[in-house]
Amino acid sequence: PQESEETKRQLRDKLNIPQDVFVIISSGSCTPGKNHHDIVRALQGINKKIKCLYVHLGKGHTETEEKQ
Repeated sequence: PQESEETKRQLRDKLNIPQDVFVIISSGSCTPGKNHHDIVRALQGINKKIKCLYVHLGKGHTETEEKQ
């Protein structure tokens, strides 16, 4: 079932994510083929237009580079 708006609001509050921030979530291994670097680069332009937060859940060879 879909989460209620109140549940979403409570989760954002718990994680200290403002209500006006658009959240992008990805999951999977950190490897060159996943192109997480491209996502991070694209966020620079997106954040000029809207407030955005990128959350990635995963580990792998390119994890350290992606965090930097």
